[in-house]
Amino acid sequence: MSELYNLSEKVANLVTDTLLGDVGNDRVGWDIALQLMPTPQGPQPAIMVLLQMSSPVLGQNLNHMVFIDVNDLSSPGIVGSIKEGLEVLRTRRSELLAPGQLGSSLAAQRAAALDRQNGRP
Repeated sequence: MSELYNLSEKVANLVTDTLLGDVGNDRVGWDIALQLMPTPQGPQPAIMVLLQMSSPVLGQNLNHMVFIDVNDLSSPGIVGSIKEGLEVLRTRRSELLAPGQLGSSLAAQRAAALDRQNGRP
């Protein structure tokens, strides 16, 4: 009989292990989903990992999506992608703490953070 395994569970275990080893004092939430992604060859499955970290702006969380190719579930690739995602979130959080950000109004901070999160300058 062949061995059966769940792709999402395999990825989830690697994500959990990576976060436990690299999260430090940060409070990080995460979730995982299987998604069909458009490609030149047609829709292809991908596993998406949502990472979420508290923002220094009151009541806001920073989010980052990590896409994992279901055809390349190697441990080094997944671990590296999750670590890169954490660094993206930490960089965004640091940008919010830049001089002048804390002195501005809460509404302006939230608007600037959402613009950066959505890739707008």
